[in-house]
Parts: sequence; C-alpha cells; structure tokens
Amino acid sequence: MVSDKGVMQDSGVEWIGKIPRDWRKYRIKDISEFSPTYSSDKPKLEDACAIIPMESVSNKGELQVSKLQQYKDVIKGLTLFENGDVIFAKITPCMENGKGAYVETLPTQYAFGSTEFHVIRATNELSGKFLYYYTFNDAFRDYAAVNMTGAAGQKRVSTNFLKYTAIYLPEISEQQKIAEYLDHHCAKLDKVIALKQQQIKNLEALRQSTIYHAVTKGLDDSVPLIDSGIEWVGNIPKSWRVNRIKDFGKVIGGFAFKSSNFCQKGTIVLKISNVSHLSLKWDDTSCLPQSYVQAYPDYVAPPHSLIFALTRPIIKAGIKTVKLSDNESFLINQRVGFLKPSKKINSNFLIYVTQSSSFIAHFTNKITLTIQPNISTEQIESIKVCCPPIEEQQDIASFLDQETQRLNTLKENLNQQINTLQAYKKSLIYEMVTGKKRV
Repeated sequence: MVSDKGVMQDSGVEWIGKIPRDWRKYRIKDISEFSPTYSSDKPKLEDACAIIPMESVSNKGELQVSKLQQYKDVIKGLTLFENGDVIFAKITPCMENGKGAYVETLPTQYAFGSTEFHVIRATNELSGKFLYYYTFNDAFRDYAAVNMTGAAGQKRVSTNFLKYTAIYLPEISEQQKIAEYLDHHCAKLDKVIALKQQQIKNLEALRQSTIYHAVTKGLDDSVPLIDSGIEWVGNIPKSWRVNRIKDFGKVIGGFAFKSSNFCQKGTIVLKISNVSHLSLKWDDTSCLPQSYVQAYPDYVAPPHSLIFALTRPIIKAGIKTVKLSDNESFLINQRVGFLKPSKKINSNFLIYVTQSSSFIAHFTNKITLTIQPNISTEQIESIKVCCPPIEEQQDIASFLDQETQRLNTLKENLNQQINTLQAYKKSLIYEMVTGKKRV
C-alpha cells in the first residue's frame, strides 16, 4: 500500500506553497470558535479575573499577568479568553510585530484583555498550540498585513479574513508533536539569543566604563590623583584642569527658519529630528537656497563643530552630541545648538566626555523639567569638565577610538549571529506548520 506521507503537492495558496498530500484543508472557522464565551459557568461577582492589556503580550507569545480584578470591577467590553485559547493582535503594528499567544498559564479561570485581540478557541480536530504557531509565523502575518482594512495607522485584520483563511492540518497527534517540537527548539533558540543580547549589554557596559575611566583618570594609572570638586568626575590626575564648556567656545542656538521656505536642493538645514545618539540622520528635502549661508552666517555650523540637541524627545534620556566630519557644514535650525571648539580642546576628546554615562546623568539633571524638557545653550556652557593637556587629550581620544571600534565590531558580530538565529527560528516555524519539515 502506497502512503501519501512525505509526498508534497501545491496548496494553491501562495504563502503556503507546497503542502503534504496527507494534510487536509480547512478554513479556520471550520475547526475553531471565534470570540468564544465562557466555557463553563459565568464567574461570580467576587471571582478574580486576570486583566491583560496589549502591552502585557510579548512578540514571543509570552503573557505577563500583573493585574487581577474582581469580575464585578472588570470594564465592560473587554475581550474574554481563557487557558487553551489563541489570541491574535488585530491592529497594526502589533499584528506585524508578532503580538499574540497560546494562553496556558493564567492564574485565574478567565482573563479579559484588549479589544484589539482576536480570540480563537480550537475544537477537537485542532491543537490550539499548533494554531498559535500557524498564526505566529511571519509568512502568515505578511499575508494578513496585505489583507488589512481601515485607514493608515488604524488598519486591522478582520474577523472574516481569519475565519476564511485556509489552514492545512495533519492528524491531531502530529499537530501536537509539531507544537511540542517547536516549543522545545524555539525555547533553545530564544535562550541562545537572550545570552547574546546580554553579551551585547555587557560590551556596552564595558564601553561605558572604559570611556569614563579614560576621560576622568587618563591612561596612566600610576599618576597621583586629586579631588576634582565635581561630583560626577571624582578624583582626577594632578596635572588636569577643571573647565566649563564655555571655556572652549560659545554654544550657539539655531535659527527658526521657516519650513515653508525649505526646498529639495541647496544647503541642508539640520533640525532636531535629524539628531540621534552618536549620529546625524537627514534627508535632502530640508534644504535652503545657498543664499541663506551668506544671509545667516552666524547659524552655519562649520566642519568639526559639535552638535547639541536642546529639546525632547532627543534629550529625554540624556545629552545627544555629534561631531561634524571634515566635509560637513549645515545651517542649524531652532532647538539645535552647535559649538565650534577652540584650540584648547580636542573635539574627539570632548565627544567622549559627553558619551560617559556619568556625564549624561549630570546633564540630564540640568534639563528644565517641564512638559517638554529643554536645556539652554547657557546651561550647556556652564557644565564642568576636566581636561588634561591637549596632547594627552589626543592620546585618550585615539585610545578610545580603537577600543570603541573593537567593541563595536564584537557587538556587530553578535547582532549578526542574533539575526541569523532569528531568521532560522522564523524559517523553522514556517516549515513545520506547512509540512515542509516533518517531526
């Protein structure tokens, strides 16, 4: 007798591709219940229920239950689900990001969650965990994204789309084996990924400690130290001096150029949105004619200037300072400041000073605590820093260039490994739920 097991055929569904001939085709609605009600008695008014908003569901299928409420206090209209159900985020970008879960660890019989969840309860022919992996896999979510409806930013996956989506299934026993296999292997992959992510955090901590030690203690640990009088700095080498940033030049705030005058060609205008941590990002749509350079020379940041963000959201987590390269000069817009360093300071050394986590914390304390945090150019100028002689500044900056490059290379390698593992995990889930790989 010839068995169909292992023989593949075209599913007729583009995102699925080939499917085992012995797997049967269904619509999800044929083997599950949508928006199910209570599986047994309705809870009593004083019964505890778990409350699970969208932010308590991870993109790895994990549920965080941090809030319990008596049933009588549960807000009407929330989405009901319980252990054994599959929840699937319907709204963008949560759906595309993988928000969803197989519910199996509730501390209560019932839970109530975001109205932006679809809830699907499997019948006897369908493993709920298999259904979760089926709807979690990226190919399915890409297919769902194309079929979302609604206005931009508020697009949703409709109930009808899910109900009538094709699903191919092996026997229930094989579904359960596939789910168990994916549980085991995805957990192993997630563990390795988490370890590598922790290694990246450790490298960043090492980078921070290396920078802090170099810009406050120098490279020679044998030199005598004295109290700097600056809390965030502590002791410094005896030959170093305490300065304020204004000793190295004036920090100039940008000009409020009219956005209606911006064009696509000319001199780039550097805006607050272009300043991100340790880099500049801009597009060529925010330019002004070359004549503005002559008309507003005081607001042109020349090469090697240091760029300071002056307002949120950029400075909310600390100072953002970027050095312009040899060829870069920009017109500076409002909410951005710049400093053209004098010959008393090595600009690379000063950049590293501003990258120290201790300096960032000190800077953050100077931010005006309003609804929109700000810092003035005068407040930046008043910040104290400790500086060695210019030759030593150059040596420290060169050392930190090499060290940060080495650490960044290690982090890039780890990120590549993480990307490879994540891609393998996605591929594994897809191949298992479409039968291209069998248990």
